[in-house]
Amino acid sequence: MRRRALLASLAVGLAGCSGRNEPTGSTTNPSPTTRQTTARDIRTTTERTEQTEPPTETTDGPTETVVVGPGDDVELYPGTITLGQFVETRANFFASGSVSGYIRGGEDRIYAVLEADLSAYDSEDIIAGSQCEVTVTGDPIPLENPELPVNSRYGVDEDTAQIAVPLPALDHAPSAATLWFYGPDRRYRFPIPDHILTAMGNQPALSVATSFPEVIATTDDSAEVAVEFLVANDGDRSWTLTCVVDHDRIHDGGWPVQLTVPPGEQRRASQSVWVSLRDAQEVTFEASWGFGGTEKTVPVEREN
Repeated sequence: MRRRALLASLAVGLAGCSGRNEPTGSTTNPSPTTRQTTARDIRTTTERTEQTEPPTETTDGPTETVVVGPGDDVELYPGTITLGQFVETRANFFASGSVSGYIRGGEDRIYAVLEADLSAYDSEDIIAGSQCEVTVTGDPIPLENPELPVNSRYGVDEDTAQIAVPLPALDHAPSAATLWFYGPDRRYRFPIPDHILTAMGNQPALSVATSFPEVIATTDDSAEVAVEFLVANDGDRSWTLTCVVDHDRIHDGGWPVQLTVPPGEQRRASQSVWVSLRDAQEVTFEASWGFGGTEKTVPVEREN
């Protein structure tokens, strides 16, 4: 599922729908941002007692274990990371780097967002999976990709980035979870705080409906088109979800829309997207939110 196109004026029909029930009614929500997409899913984990050492298969290098927290430095092979706070959990995560962006998400997955200073870390946009691990009550949590996604365009300041830590969405809050970092001669144990553990016990119950145009009517070789997202939250807590719209008239890119939906409510957002229409008879659009997505091919009509 790669590049797909965005939407125009004209008729909007409720096209794709993912999640539980298709929402009815809506309230208007905040606004869009800008970039690209990809989707993934993952699974939950079981329960044991938290170990003070990570699993043996990942301990080939460093032998010293250091407990760290916000404000501490973690020295990895590509450089030093200064840890910040775990600020929130999200239903998925949009990683935005220097070139493009992508979405991460899964049916039984949530993301704890960790702020960090990566200005001295010489590896753009990712924390390689070989340098980190997540355990929940002692069990390692497999990464859906061999990296921790990073949003380097977070915008708090030029040095602060957001790191997405994938966690299982459970039916109860676990007793403990840990983020491990592996450096050249030591490993770092960063306990995940209680407010994140509590969020892990509340699985997201989100459904997403998308609305695409029926036709792109234009007199030019390009057009601004719009896609709508309607997100309903049937769960017990508020969740933030990013939806990304993409189309097949671009090679790399995408446009994200982020919505925060309180429990028992709905939020709607619309994203306008630029589409090059030179020699195009149709445009295929893709909308994705990590644990679901939809696409639609829209014809182009030339107006005289």
